[in-house]
Amino acid sequence: MKYFTVIFMFLTGIFHIAGAKEIKVALACSSACESYRQNNPEEDCDPRRVWGWGEVLGGYFNNNVKILNFAKSGRCTVTFREQGWWDKLLASKPDYVIMALGANDANKEPQTAESILQFKENLRRFYKEAEAIKAKTIFVTLNQSMYRGSDDTPVFRDGKAIRADRIPYSQAIREIAAEFKAPCLDLFKEQAKAMEQIGEKECATYYCIQRLSDRYDPSHTNIMGAHFLANIIATELSKADTPLAKEINKKRLWQYKLTPKKVIKK
Repeated sequence: MKYFTVIFMFLTGIFHIAGAKEIKVALACSSACESYRQNNPEEDCDPRRVWGWGEVLGGYFNNNVKILNFAKSGRCTVTFREQGWWDKLLASKPDYVIMALGANDANKEPQTAESILQFKENLRRFYKEAEAIKAKTIFVTLNQSMYRGSDDTPVFRDGKAIRADRIPYSQAIREIAAEFKAPCLDLFKEQAKAMEQIGEKECATYYCIQRLSDRYDPSHTNIMGAHFLANIIATELSKADTPLAKEINKKRLWQYKLTPKKVIKK
């Protein structure tokens, strides 16, 4: 039991070191990142249920880094601001903002040149307002998700892990990051590459079971999928041109071309 307690503490990133300067990292995202344990505490120990990468990201940093997760399901770059989540994030006075909004912007139909331009303008405004409180923004391109197969299990589309509808929005994020010379972690590209290396069958095990229907949810991850995403983000951040890269604990990273299950068992 003691062994499993230590492993759980590591995975959820709750170690602390007394005396280290605290660095606050705020997450702006939607459902892929959200902290679901706050909403469903009875499911804390159920590995099948939904977990967001923001819940486990802290485990990949040094212990003086504090993750402030403001991610909320269904929010886009408009509603994240309109519903007050951005104001709450700024009020927390973070040192860094990891900006990963955009999946729900991309889900809107139709996708037009005007919608992309508005999305980019929203990102510019977020960046400038974070800069005004001396917070450094790190952009993250959109995550991939799978599709529901004929037998209900998650599958790729035409053998590929790429979500085509998210290509233009991920490119828009890259362009805004370049405009401000800000770091951009290419989750969109790296996740697709890793998923195709791992394979469709194994990747399907990274997605959660819906609580009410007990069906697979090909869009939202379980705890293993959350760590898969967090590991990619942390690995890319460790290579980025930002002081925060030095706060990634590389001993806690696995090679994400391998499955998390195999690595954790070692």
